[in-house]
Amino acid sequence: MTEFQPLYTAEEMKAAEAGHDVEALMERAGSAVAAAVTRDYPGARVVAVCGKGANGGDGRIAAQKLGADVVEVGAELPPADVIIDAIFGTGFHGEPREEAARSIEAIRSANVPVVAVDVPSGVNASTGEVSGVCVDAVTTVTSPVDALTPEGTSTATTGTFALRIASIERAASSRGSP
Repeated sequence: MTEFQPLYTAEEMKAAEAGHDVEALMERAGSAVAAAVTRDYPGARVVAVCGKGANGGDGRIAAQKLGADVVEVGAELPPADVIIDAIFGTGFHGEPREEAARSIEAIRSANVPVVAVDVPSGVNASTGEVSGVCVDAVTTVTSPVDALTPEGTSTATTGTFALRIASIERAASSRGSP
């Protein structure tokens, strides 16, 4: 069985990022996302759906490196072979607002692989809970805390959230929740 590094809560990530150059962290994260997409989906037509925060900034950097289209939350999703989910990051909690929920539904309905930045949008990174709709990502690219050192690099971790989300969805359906 594959061993995964533990994921960090929103508070742990906030503490780990404190004192670091945000621009440099975003550049590193965006580069890691672009590298994962290039490695796993060479030549794919990529669209990045980006929120307004740092997570969206990571997605914009990845899109720029890939020559991909950037779609703002709430805008219509153009055809794509792969979607980068950069709507919400580790600080997200609660239920997505209407416009974000529509974008998440559009991503889910696109029926193409999704690469999430830090955490699939709609998932609470601290608890794994999903209060509304969430992105179903094939790959989640995240930076472990030790990657925040100057010598560290971002890493791509595949499938880390798939089991957690699947079990949450099974639990919700067994209770009769949508």
